[in-house]
Amino acid sequence: PGGPGTPTTGPGGPGTPTTGPGGPGTPTTGPGGPGTPTTGPGGPGTPTTGPGGPGTPTTGPGGPGTPTTIAPCIQGFDTSYMSQYNVITFGDLYTTSDIELTTICCGNFEHGATFANQLTGPWNATAPVLEIMGTMTYSGSLNIQKGSVLLGSYSSSQITNANSNQYSINNNQVQFNMNGGTGASVRSSSTLQDKCNSITANIISLSQTLCALSPNNQVQNIPNVLNALNFNLANCDSNGIAVYNISGTSILTSSVPGLEMSTPNAAVKFVVINVHGNMVDWSSGNLHGSWLSTLGLDASRLIWNFCEATTIKFNFEMKGAVLAPYATITSNQPIDGSCACYYLNTQGEIHHPLINAPNCTSTSTQAAISEF
Repeated sequence: PGGPGTPTTGPGGPGTPTTGPGGPGTPTTGPGGPGTPTTGPGGPGTPTTGPGGPGTPTTGPGGPGTPTTIAPCIQGFDTSYMSQYNVITFGDLYTTSDIELTTICCGNFEHGATFANQLTGPWNATAPVLEIMGTMTYSGSLNIQKGSVLLGSYSSSQITNANSNQYSINNNQVQFNMNGGTGASVRSSSTLQDKCNSITANIISLSQTLCALSPNNQVQNIPNVLNALNFNLANCDSNGIAVYNISGTSILTSSVPGLEMSTPNAAVKFVVINVHGNMVDWSSGNLHGSWLSTLGLDASRLIWNFCEATTIKFNFEMKGAVLAPYATITSNQPIDGSCACYYLNTQGEIHHPLINAPNCTSTSTQAAISEF
């Protein structure tokens, strides 16, 4: 071993040439100090073929700024509210049928029936299943099968608890039959408007984000079946997202009697159908075939995004979540999935499942396919 500056073939002091482990600034073929060229793990800024530091070129896992072949994640793909609520309306709600799970109405409540009748598993009776920000123009009874009700436009003094499971507002204008057990109640909420503002911004952003995705699939004609179309799930991005762009005025019309969805590519995890056009009148038609019933895919893995529509009419059972932030939806048939819109007027039930989207989607890695 050598002193400072002493040539040696053993461990070296500062600045000493050596073939063993080196000090700071010492050339070496072993692990290097700061700034030292090395073929092993590198320090900051060090060229390396192993895991790299920030900004380091690498063929292994990279730091920030590292080139990658994985499709980039779109952070705006936030379906948290549509995974929580069966129905979301920015404006008013009118329903004569059941809404099976949870509901938030950020406008006025015009008519209702039974809520939360298909919530499974344990449910905290104090947790809300129906939240209404606006006024209640409805007069009659509502059945709340699980959980509680929050009202944003009524003070506690306007809510009367007639007995253990019955509440009313405005001198019995509306009666709430609370069937969720001990703790189920009707309560005033001072924070519901802020919640509605947050949900509205989230849902509009989600619709715009999905609408901007490049399609990687196209709708195809079904041989020997007049005007029937097939969603052929052949492609998806690296996050498992299959994307379609379709025209509401040419595909979702009475001239197309049926739509089918073929057995999907096993890599497909979620399906986005962007529907373009201001008015959609889908008053006659049908969704044929398995429609996502194979390979573990179901209505929770499909979203119909009406990103431009202001008027939508359904006259048959929809399968999959419906996202239409600017639209009035009129329907007399069930919707099997979450529904988020401006105004909902329905005589059909709103069924489960809630949306079950992946944590991330991306712009398509396939070439864009125009469908209109």
